[in-house]
Amino acid sequence: HKTYLTKQQQYQRYRKLSMFAPVNPRTNGNGIWYEAPLTLVSCRSARNSITKLAASDTTECCLCLSNSTQSSILLVRTTGCGHVFHEKCLDNFMGRTTIPSLKCPICHNQIGEPQGFCPSGLMETSEIAAVCPGFSTNCIEISYTIPLGVQLPYHQNPGRSYQATSRAAYLPNNVDGSALLQRLYYAWDHGLTFSIGTSETTGRSDSVVWGTIPHKTSLRFGQFGFPDHNYIASCNRSLDALNIPDARTCFQIHSSNNPFNTASKTFESSNTTMNEFISYDAPSSFTTRDTLANFFQAITPPQEECVICFEPLSKSKAVLVRKCNHIFHEDCINDAMKVEPKCPICRKRIGDIQGRSPSGMMAIEIIPQACPGFSPRTAIQITYAIPSGVQQSYHENPGCVYGGTERVAYLPNTQEGLGVLKRLKYAWKHGLIFAIGTSLTTGRNNSVVWSSIHHKTSLHGGAHGWPDANYLVNCNEALSALGVPDVDSCS
Repeated sequence: HKTYLTKQQQYQRYRKLSMFAPVNPRTNGNGIWYEAPLTLVSCRSARNSITKLAASDTTECCLCLSNSTQSSILLVRTTGCGHVFHEKCLDNFMGRTTIPSLKCPICHNQIGEPQGFCPSGLMETSEIAAVCPGFSTNCIEISYTIPLGVQLPYHQNPGRSYQATSRAAYLPNNVDGSALLQRLYYAWDHGLTFSIGTSETTGRSDSVVWGTIPHKTSLRFGQFGFPDHNYIASCNRSLDALNIPDARTCFQIHSSNNPFNTASKTFESSNTTMNEFISYDAPSSFTTRDTLANFFQAITPPQEECVICFEPLSKSKAVLVRKCNHIFHEDCINDAMKVEPKCPICRKRIGDIQGRSPSGMMAIEIIPQACPGFSPRTAIQITYAIPSGVQQSYHENPGCVYGGTERVAYLPNTQEGLGVLKRLKYAWKHGLIFAIGTSLTTGRNNSVVWSSIHHKTSLHGGAHGWPDANYLVNCNEALSALGVPDVDSCS
């Protein structure tokens, strides 16, 4: 179904096929980034219903029964409730509850909006060209991506890490499915979709696990797949139990927040809406019919030898390289072009520059993190997603399989950074960013490796991270050495 996929959907497919879990994803096209609060008391869902009292107030905490003025005391203002707690006492109590809900420990009145224990991550939706079994419509695909992280105070084992995960679920693309999706948006934005616990599938602790909201993760039947005519009703009942508002209310909330284009976040740069996906399809060979037609000319062979095979040019069909006027057997130059698209004699490039990168997708977006050493509070994030595949004739081991990978790099969101980005896009379209070889990190051969264009893969220092005052200059020099045009000439 490749012809039906948008650039973003192709990128998601490549990302799921890649070897490693996604790193530091951010909101894009149809996505909602959920940032887990540091404490439940400080979360957005509760803070409008909790008010700090003056430090001099001697009201007794309803949990620890202490009136110490050294602690910050919070007054919980909910309907029929005015109980007072130390902030730490209230947060510790909420973190011990097994049901994701913010309720007063004394009277059990709801404190603010529902709030769960989900770690930070990204929820994305897209329409796919597959029919949802049991319905006459196609499907809505929901993709959840949660990167590697550290458990917070309200999780099972605070301070311990949890593994990254990606999950996909499906809904019918009809009125009921769309209404349910609005409620699932709300649940995700309030941390109710996942938690940290022990996986029922693998038995591993400190894993990202589903919450109490059922999801259909297959279109091929089974306990967790469609068809299931009772699913939408049962899912709505689960959402009701979590006090999720009805679909109309959820739609109004998310329309005002505009979850599809991150309008709820304001950034400094005028380029914050940048959201681009560029696919690259590696050629099967450096020599094609178009190459021969555009850069070679068939001629009557002179009484000379081919400098590649040292046989007379008259022995078989001969061609002239238009750019330098050197003459070879057509088969000989064809084989030479498979190794490198340059004239074997004068080394002039034949045609446009072309690298040895395997096929993949380049995704570009603005993230709300400063690039150290630059003033804008935003940075450009570049994600390269390359699925596993088979090496071509110009790779190290033609016919052998190589493993997929995903790499993330960063640039400052400045005029100079945007200039380098434009040249990197040109390099990506011409296969110059990666190659197949032996990894310097793992020592494995048949791996996707960086080419000679250095990338900054961290915003937190180190040999390959920011800050680096010389990086943009060095990167431009590397691009120029590969024949990448200047900024104004890149398209």
